Amino acid sequence: MQFGSIKLEKSEGSILAHSIKLENLNISKGTLLTENHIMDLRSKGVQSVVVARLENGDIEENKSAIIVSKAFSHNSLIFSKANTGRINIFSKHDGLLIYSVSSLISFNLIDEGIALALLTQNSFVKKKQLIGTLKVIPYSLPKKTILKFRRFENLIIVKPVKEKKFSLVQTSHKNMKESFYKKTSIETKKRVENLSCFLLDDTICEHNEKELTSKISSIIKKDIDILLISCASAVSDRNDILPKSIMNLGGNIIHFGLPVDPGNLLILASLNNKLILGMPGCARSPSLNGLDLILRMLVTDIKIDKKIIASLGVGGLLKDTRLRPFPRSKIK
Repeated sequence: MQFGSIKLEKSEGSILAHSIKLENLNISKGTLLTENHIMDLRSKGVQSVVVARLENGDIEENKSAIIVSKAFSHNSLIFSKANTGRINIFSKHDGLLIYSVSSLISFNLIDEGIALALLTQNSFVKKKQLIGTLKVIPYSLPKKTILKFRRFENLIIVKPVKEKKFSLVQTSHKNMKESFYKKTSIETKKRVENLSCFLLDDTICEHNEKELTSKISSIIKKDIDILLISCASAVSDRNDILPKSIMNLGGNIIHFGLPVDPGNLLILASLNNKLILGMPGCARSPSLNGLDLILRMLVTDIKIDKKIIASLGVGGLLKDTRLRPFPRSKIK
């Protein structure tokens, strides 16, 4: 592609590089200049214009964007029409945005003329939500450049939500206010429904090992997928009341703790082929926390292992919540 200033009379068929705004005459950048444009500009005293001119083997920006987008086309994505070299990418359904950061970097390193920008990894997105943009930077790209974008199958996937049935158990201490439980119930129900799932029941038991073991035993037999447990006191060890209650029933503590703040004190466990989540105290707040990151993966049937949990530390420092007993301090 040739780019630069040329005499007006030689510009027909070229692409206007910069918008021209004169009295009673506006021509947008990217316009393919015609004989009428040249006449109008000449009447305003314009003698030269900055243009882009395609050469043999060049593919104009919109066609380039369409071809490149096909390199990572997936049935969970919707692409807009190409306009000014840009294609917007939308989610086809509610779900979790999944991509390999290293693959995205490799994609953007192929040529500076192509830029792919996405929402943060593991974002929970809604149907028809904008999740990214593909932009061809110059007005055209050589065909040989376009052909390099061929090896990116499954670069971007929105894993669909699979409806899950939840139960909630809250443990209680003496003299705890009813409003405490009510807030937890309200926020948990909202959190579950925002994931297009259902909270079937919500019960309370005393905060001791015997009572909690009995409650877990009865609820885990129901037709549920995930049991959420919110303890009156935060779990602080694998031998605390909640993990011991799960192990008393033959359950498995998959992981205790998250590299996410707020949300460090979360327990992920399994019992009778069902999942149990010990909720961190910050889950009583509607603010994004570690519980949300785990729930997003569970409702999209992602098998969580220690490596996935470790990876949550990347971007794991979230906005603080007002419910934290000891808020983050500032440097004095």
